[in-house]
Amino acid sequence: MIHQLIRLIVYAEDKQTAIAHARSNLQRLTSSGEPYDYFVTFEEDEPTNGVAGKDRFGDLPAAVEADSEKGQELVEEGWESQKKAYEKALEKIKNFFESTDNTMDIVETTQDGLIRHQMMKLGRYRGYPVFFYDHSGSGLTTRDDLDSALEAPNTENQKIWVVPADIHF
Repeated sequence: MIHQLIRLIVYAEDKQTAIAHARSNLQRLTSSGEPYDYFVTFEEDEPTNGVAGKDRFGDLPAAVEADSEKGQELVEEGWESQKKAYEKALEKIKNFFESTDNTMDIVETTQDGLIRHQMMKLGRYRGYPVFFYDHSGSGLTTRDDLDSALEAPNTENQKIWVVPADIHF
C-alpha cells in the first residue's frame, strides 16, 4: 500500500461546499482506479480502518482557507514534498545518463534501472508525484500553476480552500 497526502485547491463560499467540491474531484481521480485506487478525507465521520486519513497523517482539517496559517502550512509542506519527489526522479535520470557512454542504452536495453519510469513521473499531470489538484481537478505541476490556483476566484463570495486527502495508489 502506498499512501500520499494530496491537497485540492477549490473555490467555495463555505467549508462544506469546499469539501463537497473536493470530494467530487477525488471521485474522478479514483473512479477508474487510475491514477488512484481510493481516497480518505479528514472529515470527522470518515471511516479510516486504522490505516488511512487521520490514522496515517494525523489530525488535519477537513478543509481550511488557503490564506490561513494552517492553509499556508499545508500548501508549503505539499510543495516541498512535490519538489523532493521531482528532484529524486531527476537525480536518478541524471545518474543513469552519467553512467553510460551510449545514451541509446535506454532504447536498446531493458536493464535501464527503471529510468523510463522516472521520466514518466516528470511528465505526469495526475498521480504520483503530483501533490496538488486545482478547482477543476487538474494536476498542478509547477509553482506557477499552484500560485495561479491560489489567486482569488472570480466571484466575491467564494474563498480559496485547501482540502487535504489521503490517496492510495
